[in-house]
Amino acid sequence: MIFFFSLCSPAYTAIDYFFYWKSLTRSSIGRLGGEFFWLPSALLLQPNITWKAIDDNTIQASFQIDGESVNLTLVIDANGKVLQVWLPRWGDVYNGLRLRTEDKTWTYIPFGGIFQAERTFEGLTIPSRISAGWWFGTERYIESFVSEIEVL
Repeated sequence: MIFFFSLCSPAYTAIDYFFYWKSLTRSSIGRLGGEFFWLPSALLLQPNITWKAIDDNTIQASFQIDGESVNLTLVIDANGKVLQVWLPRWGDVYNGLRLRTEDKTWTYIPFGGIFQAERTFEGLTIPSRISAGWWFGTERYIESFVSEIEVL
């Protein structure tokens, strides 16, 4: 409610609202594309995905969601186990702390995570412990998400 009220400030114009919601939608598309890190093998079943080997341990899946390009990069070990994942995700803030881009505008910001563990549930192996955040791979990185799956 407080958030909505602050957006209704007289200082905001209809154009401000339009660009804010448009940017929020673009960021949400990145979030959806990033959710494939839980089960990267699901990408194999999707149509219109382009795969690219960057090096012996890095692959990239490129696809579109609602016209927005998603380039999901995965670092894997020699056995195919996913170690890291990242993508450029549309954004301007970090977890409400307002760590904005240098010019305080929306832009693509590296978002990614590291897998610390995986578990097998009924024959399906998935990441079971991950930490992730905005500005992944840079000195500005701050962990904003930690999760561990114990039971499916």
